Amino acid sequence: MYISKEKVKKLSVNFRSAIDQAKELGEFDHYNDFSFFPSRCCGNVSYLLAYYLRLHGIETIWVSYRRAEWTHAWLVVKDDRVSIPAPHVISFPDNIRKVFVQYGNPYYKTNAEFSFYREQDLRNGLIIDITGDQFDDYGLPVYVGFKDHFHNTFEFVHAVDFITLSDERLSEIYKAIEVYL
Repeated sequence: MYISKEKVKKLSVNFRSAIDQAKELGEFDHYNDFSFFPSRCCGNVSYLLAYYLRLHGIETIWVSYRRAEWTHAWLVVKDDRVSIPAPHVISFPDNIRKVFVQYGNPYYKTNAEFSFYREQDLRNGLIIDITGDQFDDYGLPVYVGFKDHFHNTFEFVHAVDFITLSDERLSEIYKAIEVYL
């Protein structure tokens, strides 16, 4: 199933607008990285957007890319345009497993399965980038589409598709944004 580009764009524009309003009204003044929005916070902003989209029934994959000394993060919609990688089974040595369990993580009592997205898995995915305008060579505050010239100038680093708001600071920032949604 394909997620509607129009629905994703509408929600993304709404979220970006809420961030712009929150910033303008000083909501981020005490959060160093967010006070420079859209610069220096693309990873966290993409993480928050992923959470917001999940609340609206849209699953995403958080991706990180690099260009020279810059890094950049955006989302890819997790639908039929994306290839889901096969899981890899990892068996931890007993001494490592005991440490994990000792510190309260019973998940590691058995072998663990992890899936690692590769760039080719995401090649046809729908991109959501709401901080691309931090770069001098890109003026779009919200981009929802497929890889364009700008996004092709970055090299893939890694991707994650497990998004929660367990970080207290990000939860506070989300609450500040949520007021303007």
